[in-house]
Amino acid sequence: MCVPDGCADEPLAELGGKTPLQVAKMPVLDRLAKRGTVGRAGVIPPGLPPGSDVGNMSILGYDPTLFHTGRAPIEAAALGLRLEADQIAFRCNLVTLGDDGTMVDFAGGHPDSTVAEAAIEALEAELGTDTIAFHPGVQYRHCVVTGDALLGVEAIPPHDLTGKSAVWPTGEGSAEVRSLMEASAAVLARFDDLAATHIWLWGQGRQPDMPAFTSHHGVEAAAMHLHPADTGGAIMSLDRMDPADGWAWAGRAWQGHVHRDIVERIVGVELRTADVEALATRFAALVDRPCSIGDDGEWTIGLDDSIVRIIEGPACERDQLVAVEMLARDRSTVGTTHAIAGTEIRLV
Repeated sequence: MCVPDGCADEPLAELGGKTPLQVAKMPVLDRLAKRGTVGRAGVIPPGLPPGSDVGNMSILGYDPTLFHTGRAPIEAAALGLRLEADQIAFRCNLVTLGDDGTMVDFAGGHPDSTVAEAAIEALEAELGTDTIAFHPGVQYRHCVVTGDALLGVEAIPPHDLTGKSAVWPTGEGSAEVRSLMEASAAVLARFDDLAATHIWLWGQGRQPDMPAFTSHHGVEAAAMHLHPADTGGAIMSLDRMDPADGWAWAGRAWQGHVHRDIVERIVGVELRTADVEALATRFAALVDRPCSIGDDGEWTIGLDDSIVRIIEGPACERDQLVAVEMLARDRSTVGTTHAIAGTEIRLV
């Protein structure tokens, strides 16, 4: 399954009122459509929010009306958290509100995860209690675990309020939730390199009780995640449900999920772009490392124990990750390559 979540976009004036997909050249998807069966699938049951959490649960064969308890509990599981029977998890966005109360940025300027983690730790130190705990995640996406007395709070997702006046939570327990959100402003204001002004709590729910994929469907499964990034490369993860009944994305605890029976580590990646200098410069700035140009004209960026190579591609091609090099444990496998979704995995 390939789920191009969100790619439909919206009509744009600069594209003559068409969406990006309507004007894009998609020869591979066109070929797949001709060879396959084209239709529509209703993956959002009536009464449930139209989000990726509900949609992907349906796509994976889990009825959201039976298993969905909220977006936040799924993300809490990804952070390695397990909720007690009397606990719930809230998604905790770092957001930017204007002086007039407008939701300026639901992602709080996409903060660096290290800066965001420090901010969440400060919030935990000042606003955390015996029943309220802040847990850092990635960039603007974090979790707050509370008692289930706040389960009835009704909160609008911050991305649905972009450019609009922020609508504060309502319902039972909303006064306590709003108090936390307002109190966060004074804590976040102390971080000069943080654009976020407040936290926004939403998407709460209890620990989901879902059967393992293998027992639910009678087959084993593996997953790959490719996500385009503004670095000109991609974020790629390869996962396997093993053990099947305890599988979750590694999240912040990924180090404990590393297996080295076949490869030791990633030692290099190769990015291809039409403008080598521009991509190399941008990537080097992101990782705060210098670029090097070899005698053969190859641009590289050295990391702690690996290297990033940037090579030239066709003028019309988008920047992309083309190869990942991994240090083989069995030296007899050196030179072996595997292709996954157009990316080469090279054993070196």
